[in-house]
Amino acid sequence: MQQLLSLLSDGKFHSGEALAEVMGCTRSAVWKQVDKLRQVTGLTVDAVSGRGYRLRRPIELLDSSKIEAAVVEQQLDWPDVFTLVASTESTNAMAQQALAEMTTKSASWLAEHQSAGRGRRGRVWQSPYGSNLYFSLAYRFALPIHQLAGLSLATGIVIAEVLKSAGLRTPQLKWPNDLYAEDKKLGGILIEVSGEATAGAMAVIGVGINIDHQSLDQASIDQPITSLREQQVAESRNVLAARLISAVIRMAKDFEQTGLKGFVDRWPEFDAFKNRRVALTGPGIAHYGICRGIAEDGGLRLETDSGEQVFYGGELSLRLG
Repeated sequence: MQQLLSLLSDGKFHSGEALAEVMGCTRSAVWKQVDKLRQVTGLTVDAVSGRGYRLRRPIELLDSSKIEAAVVEQQLDWPDVFTLVASTESTNAMAQQALAEMTTKSASWLAEHQSAGRGRRGRVWQSPYGSNLYFSLAYRFALPIHQLAGLSLATGIVIAEVLKSAGLRTPQLKWPNDLYAEDKKLGGILIEVSGEATAGAMAVIGVGINIDHQSLDQASIDQPITSLREQQVAESRNVLAARLISAVIRMAKDFEQTGLKGFVDRWPEFDAFKNRRVALTGPGIAHYGICRGIAEDGGLRLETDSGEQVFYGGELSLRLG
């Protein structure tokens, strides 16, 4: 199936005869593999008599050799262990399962597809095949768990910086862990930490970026969304994956040395809600005011009628209002 997907990835028509010749099988076998491809990946494959088969939308498949080439060519920081998979429940789940036996400082997982991608507060993160980027980094910090507060903010900052350098005109960050562009959601960050209060902590940093949001079920999403394709960012999916993973591993190394203080000054450039009226809500609570950025420890500064207050993550949700 992977060979067929590679042949069809250009979005052009390929005759059943030509596919059968390249794949070394019968035209009937090609038809069966096309049907399996539809079922397994959810991709739309057109079949037109006299023309053959094509993917409705061309895709750039992830390729370890291309990612490795980008790492070498651009001299990027890289995790000790890197794994690329076609499909998984979620890259964060893979990282969590590996933690108990992980002997290296860092490891990363990148997937074409997630069957059970997760977002913040237990939400589902849609992860269609070959359309977006889904990766996780497991990192063994020489810091106690309480010193990892603000890790999602630092992660967002370095990702926004990479996307800006890739051509995204308006990279934005919404506290505490969302990536935006033109006030529309572009991606998200999921941080899961474990460890002792006084010993080194382990963190799993999960990132999802929309490359082509047309592949998503937009009717089930409760907010405006966008993608790098809509924002006219044309960087190779493989090169971008390499650069983003590299940025996160570099961030983890720097965070270990400076904590959030080494990143706070870079937040205002990307703050989506800076000096805008917002609503901060959670179970049984609602606060309204003007967003004044973040505090040195990562809390959200909100100017309310009773003065400035600082709020922290958990179950809180921030929206314009």
